[in-house]
Amino acid sequence: MKSILHALAVCTLVPLAAFAEDAVTALPVATPTQVSASTETAAATPETIAACKAQIEKTVRKANRERLEKQCERMITLAGCASEQGRVIQHINFDSQNKKEGQSKRILVLGLIHGDEPLAGEMALEWSQRLFTLRDEKKIEARNDWRLVPMLNPDGLY
Repeated sequence: MKSILHALAVCTLVPLAAFAEDAVTALPVATPTQVSASTETAAATPETIAACKAQIEKTVRKANRERLEKQCERMITLAGCASEQGRVIQHINFDSQNKKEGQSKRILVLGLIHGDEPLAGEMALEWSQRLFTLRDEKKIEARNDWRLVPMLNPDGLY
């Protein structure tokens, strides 16, 4: 439980105060300096794409793998965002076109919280693909900012 809450705080920039107090009393609270350092993002690299594809190999049904592997190119990694065992935790941002402060809602989608529930990771990747496809086809207007974390607990896969 502690490692999942820590990953949520570091990798999604959700303040620890958002969680039940008794669940986080033993967790370190990020300082403003740590949070600003965590916001530095890195676009997908060959290494992070390979890590994403390896996770997809373990979690996504065979018929959907090739199509969903394309989402690996959209993955972003926050500095210092890794599991307890050092595996990278990545996310995909789907930003609204509404840039006025407070005009868009922020929505967080988490997949693979439990390592023995791989379809949750596949669902998050499917949702990401659907958002981008519908926006590209002009079937939806991007009103909200989404952060999709397909695999919050990559250690659970191993």
